[in-house]
Amino acid sequence: YNMTDLDGAIMALDTETGAVQWRHDVPPYGGVAFAGDEKRAWRSLNHPVKNIVPHCWPSHWSGATINEDGTVWIGRSSGDFYVYDPKKDQEQIFRFDDGILMGGAAFAPGLMVFATCSSVHAFHLPEV
Repeated sequence: YNMTDLDGAIMALDTETGAVQWRHDVPPYGGVAFAGDEKRAWRSLNHPVKNIVPHCWPSHWSGATINEDGTVWIGRSSGDFYVYDPKKDQEQIFRFDDGILMGGAAFAPGLMVFATCSSVHAFHLPEV
């Protein structure tokens, strides 16, 4: 599709200085737009009236949810859900094939919930 793959990262910034506290690089997402909607996005980009109708696509990352230990839970337009522990520099990636993960994860005691474009996923979490 003749576009450059952009690098991605999950980062923490100092709220007063803007300095990077830590950075975790992730592989580039080679898609044209976002998981589960590539064909529509490609047609939209190549439509002859594309300059008449503005396009408002979702952001590349969801809002991050950070627990009391500093672990980051964040979704990506690739359909990947990242759980990253910056203290241990450990990541887990969960792949969802039904679209972009737009909203941040929500938590309740023993439960995590997040939505894709087409579904809501709920997971029981182990007691810690």
